[in-house]
Amino acid sequence: MKILSLNAAVPDLAAVLREVRNARVELADGVYFLRGPLRLNDGVTLAAAAGARPVISGGARITGWHVENGRWVASVDWPFTQLFVNGERRPRARWPKTGFFHFEALPDGRSTTWYQGATRAVYAPGECWRWSNLDEVRLVPLHGWFEQHLRIATLDEATRTITFVKRAFSDLHDETGKNARYYVENAFETLTEPGEWCLTGGKLFYLPRDGETPDNTEVIAPRLATLVRLEDCREARLEGLIFQHAEWELPPQNVGAVQAAFNVPGAIQLRGAVDCEIAGCTVRQVAGYAIEVQLGSVRNRIVNCHLHDLGAGGVKINHERALAARCTEDEAFAGMDVVEYGWAGREVTEPAQTEIARCRIHDGGKIFHSAVGVWIGDSGFNHVHHNDIFDLYYTGISCGWSWNYAPTQCVGNVIEYNHVHHIGRKLLSDMGAIYLLGYQPGGVVRGNHVHDVSCYGYGSSGIYTDQGSSFIVIEDNVVHHTQTDALSIHYGSGLTVRNNVFALSQSSLLARGREESVLTAVVENNIFYGAQPQMLGYFWSNPRTMIFRNNRYWVQGGQPPMFAGMTFEDWQALGQDAGSVVDPSVVTEYERRLAAILNEPVVSARRYPALEPRLEVGTPTFPTAADGGPLTKMPSVVYVPAGQPQRLSLTVTNRDREPKQGRGRFHVSGAAVLTGAVDFRFQLEPGQRAVFAVDVTLSPTTDSALVTVDSAELPVVGQLLTCRQDLLVRRGVPVEQQPVRELRAGGQVVARLQLAIVGDQLQFRVAVRDAEVRPNTEQPWAGSGIELFFESAVTHHRTQQFFLFPGGAARHDHANAKVVSEPALVCSHQPTSDGYVLTAEAPLQLFGVAPETSEFHMEMFVNTHTAPGKRVQAKLFGGCYGWMGLDGWGTVRVRP
Repeated sequence: MKILSLNAAVPDLAAVLREVRNARVELADGVYFLRGPLRLNDGVTLAAAAGARPVISGGARITGWHVENGRWVASVDWPFTQLFVNGERRPRARWPKTGFFHFEALPDGRSTTWYQGATRAVYAPGECWRWSNLDEVRLVPLHGWFEQHLRIATLDEATRTITFVKRAFSDLHDETGKNARYYVENAFETLTEPGEWCLTGGKLFYLPRDGETPDNTEVIAPRLATLVRLEDCREARLEGLIFQHAEWELPPQNVGAVQAAFNVPGAIQLRGAVDCEIAGCTVRQVAGYAIEVQLGSVRNRIVNCHLHDLGAGGVKINHERALAARCTEDEAFAGMDVVEYGWAGREVTEPAQTEIARCRIHDGGKIFHSAVGVWIGDSGFNHVHHNDIFDLYYTGISCGWSWNYAPTQCVGNVIEYNHVHHIGRKLLSDMGAIYLLGYQPGGVVRGNHVHDVSCYGYGSSGIYTDQGSSFIVIEDNVVHHTQTDALSIHYGSGLTVRNNVFALSQSSLLARGREESVLTAVVENNIFYGAQPQMLGYFWSNPRTMIFRNNRYWVQGGQPPMFAGMTFEDWQALGQDAGSVVDPSVVTEYERRLAAILNEPVVSARRYPALEPRLEVGTPTFPTAADGGPLTKMPSVVYVPAGQPQRLSLTVTNRDREPKQGRGRFHVSGAAVLTGAVDFRFQLEPGQRAVFAVDVTLSPTTDSALVTVDSAELPVVGQLLTCRQDLLVRRGVPVEQQPVRELRAGGQVVARLQLAIVGDQLQFRVAVRDAEVRPNTEQPWAGSGIELFFESAVTHHRTQQFFLFPGGAARHDHANAKVVSEPALVCSHQPTSDGYVLTAEAPLQLFGVAPETSEFHMEMFVNTHTAPGKRVQAKLFGGCYGWMGLDGWGTVRVRP
């Protein structure tokens, strides 16, 4: 191969590389200031010369200083949000200097519609004022799992009201019930601390630190947004180089991204890149992500790299399938040329098969706090392994970009043997050190060491499977010392959780955020070592939707472990944890497993004794579907009317490159009967799929049955069927004489409902067991009481939501996104020895039900406490979130 040697005297490195093909270009020591992004042609390696560590900079030195009132002043002709002095990032003028303010008032009220948030806010006395460069000031509020970047249109000192140039995409009420935290950047009058700077009116103002003079100080501001673009090239390579000083800021009409700073670009971008490699490189002191893998990029490697001091995150493998819908003026790509930014404009598929290995990714989120160490969007067959990821304000590794079982290309991703730690840092909420989102067949999370995860308000899990995460194997991980749960499962299907160690979290060790009538997970052969007795957190009214077996449990101090408010014996009496034990040897096993993983050099931070990475030769390891065999899918939720056949289908898809064949058999447990082709065979070419179906009939005497598929060639497949029985109401019969329907949670009866229709009135009588009656009038769903959902044909909303609670009744005002009193819903209650009896009535038309109806759809949740401090939710029919549609809702049949 031809070798070309260059030094820092080359006037335009980008121009030289445009003419080079199939060659190795070696750079001597020095700083190479770029005039434009570097582009490599096929077969070109851009590398450090032997023993050299050349620096490639997208910035420019700032000179020509003079002094005004103790500040250095220089004229500049480009905007920037970062400044580096003698090699160190220096803070832009910030107010307050540490911590945050809270908005005093939010006149626009609450909104649950994304990108339709607050247009203004009221600040407390002394927090803000009419700064001299108001149009250049940035207001940064924090809310839940994201930050926003707001520009100021007006500031009224008389009313202390700030109006934003672009409305926020949230209502600016934070996750703790307070008005959001915020801070201010680049206000000239707040430039008061040595080391701070402010850019205004084409002038840079810098307040020097002790000992700094214009003669002994190098000041660099970044100019370029992109340092390298590997575009439509093959077998290009970056080796042993340092990349720094990349700039990027949101367009004026854009306030940020609702999750993971996913619209923030990378300093190094791969577009249509195939079999390329970034090895032994450093990316630092950039405004956005370090590296971004975009459309059409396949089989690329990022190995032995050091990514740190980042405005956003480390590596982003991006694809936004909803791009067309999001390109509106109010959403994440407002003001952005989506073709130029690499999100659209190609006739090729989403990126796939990226390997990220032996990298050190840390000290990120300095501007875009919600950025992620490694973010994988709608992309498959990526391999993230043996990385050290830490000191981030949000998630360490995020994989998946679909919700509610939506179709996805996020298949076959493997995340293994990473050290992910010191994540969250109490700034944001709703995160996981390893975060999974959506349907991900063939996904594997294996052998990771996760610890020290913390949040501001809620949700700082070690491993977090969010909405619809399905068909993922979570195994051999060691997760400990998280502020909330070691493992949090929002909802999903077909998860396998085995041979992990979950230890010493501040709350429960395994939490579930939503119950569905689907087999969510098999949890087996795990170590659970609790800092407090509660093993399981959140919702467990139907424990049978998860299978626990052969686990070992222990609590510090020898206290007995608790399972959703139950003792271990009561938990096992439900059929759970067969073969499991409560055993103090858990402590020894935890310490052994922890010591073993700490001594594994590629997982431990000790793998990196030097600040800069070392070059190592490695073999690409791209996962394929063959790792897990053909992919399978059953329906996410199935409700079966009692005594009626219900068709249940299994889809088998061959995502491998070779033909696959196999056989299987359907089985059913419980009082149920299978009819049809119980045995099946498949022989599938690559990309081909087959559908197999059986009919299931449940006896009226059972409430659920589990259908499983037995096959040596297929992953474990199961589906829990819930028997949904209609509620019968006899018209004109008083409520006290109506049939009683029991509602259960955690295997216990917690409420008894009677429903009546008398004239044009719908009447309720609910006897509730509640060990701690605590209604919440502002957020009724968070306290003792009842939630009612009705399908309405007379409003623009698909559902109506009402609340009954001791002391009153209310409804959800969808138009204004708030809870208001409902005088037409008359409610009273009578205390009892173990709770209360609540009675209520209202006109049928209030619920959108015609008086002459013979049937209508509804759902009811009872929020209660089975023990002091133990809040549970029981459902009448077993529906999902009532406001998200009619899945699982029941039918009330009215008879004479």
